[in-house]
Amino acid sequence: MPEMQKTAGSKEFHIVSFELNENEYAVDLAKVIEIIYFKDLTPVPKAPVFIRGVIDLRGAAIPVLDLKKKLELASDQTIGKAGPVRHPDHILIVKIRNRRLGIMVDRVREVQPIELDKIQPTHEMVRRHSEFLIGVCKLSGRFILLLDIEALLSAEEKDHLKEVQVQ
Repeated sequence: MPEMQKTAGSKEFHIVSFELNENEYAVDLAKVIEIIYFKDLTPVPKAPVFIRGVIDLRGAAIPVLDLKKKLELASDQTIGKAGPVRHPDHILIVKIRNRRLGIMVDRVREVQPIELDKIQPTHEMVRRHSEFLIGVCKLSGRFILLLDIEALLSAEEKDHLKEVQVQ
């Protein structure tokens, strides 16, 4: 399991939880720079299919990743449990390899502490196909899948970000 940013002398860390297609996911708060409302994207020619474009964030062009496409979740045209799947409301600005990246999410739920002993490791079969999944946590009767932001992109994809990001 990757090292999580723990609070000094504590056995907990903080997460940012969010929704994708009515399911809850979370990332380590230490990897999140800021959370912004969804903005219009400028498409980037020949970018990987999961890079939806770039946004202007205080003068810097930040590539934006469509997490649904990257995780191979249902597309925007599919119907969810409660009707049409949501359009993203937020973009998480995260840091990967000292580069900023936007991640589209349907809705940010909350920032909250999680005790490390509450995280269940993923089953071997799941881990083999989802190396970016840290584990599963059950809080208040709901399951939260914990994602490793650094493992979401391959080394080649991270290098490609250098070409997309202009500062």
